Amino acid sequence: MKRLFLILLLFSWQWVGASILSLNQLLQQVSIKTNIAQVNYTETHYLHFTDKPLLSQGTLYFRKPSYLAKQVASPQPMNFIINQQQLTIQNANKTYTVKLNQYPNLWIMSTTLQALLSNNPEFLSSYYNITIAGSANQWQLSLTPKSQINLNVNKIIISGKYNQISTIIIYFNNGDWVQQQFTKVAAS
Repeated sequence: MKRLFLILLLFSWQWVGASILSLNQLLQQVSIKTNIAQVNYTETHYLHFTDKPLLSQGTLYFRKPSYLAKQVASPQPMNFIINQQQLTIQNANKTYTVKLNQYPNLWIMSTTLQALLSNNPEFLSSYYNITIAGSANQWQLSLTPKSQINLNVNKIIISGKYNQISTIIIYFNNGDWVQQQFTKVAAS
């Protein structure tokens, strides 16, 4: 009886270990297989100086290798476009363009999302301590910035099912946090 118990225990540990994804497996699973993808999002900002969270909705667009656009539909229409190393901000009245490297937090956040979608584990490993939980059908990726990076970000948690990212939560050092939820993934 003890022998049967030990064999079952051994097989159960092997099964649990097999369900954990490696970073390479996860990125292979979630990376965009086509050149262009889009997803609708709802973004909620929980800020220490407001009583109520701030809500925005819109669409994110990604085009390989480094084009990322955030089209805000509400509360006020606005576009944020990152192409190569430039950030363009468009609202109803003006368009601004700046070098992305002038804003280190924005650079690392946008490049992190691009690394996820482009299957770039080297970038993620060089900037973050990485923890992965779950299996291929439901997973969570935790990214904690390495000490040499001077960011206002404490941790990023990305959750998903199968090949789709469903939620990104960004925790800031001052206690603020942002949650992005994604729906209606489309690729072309």
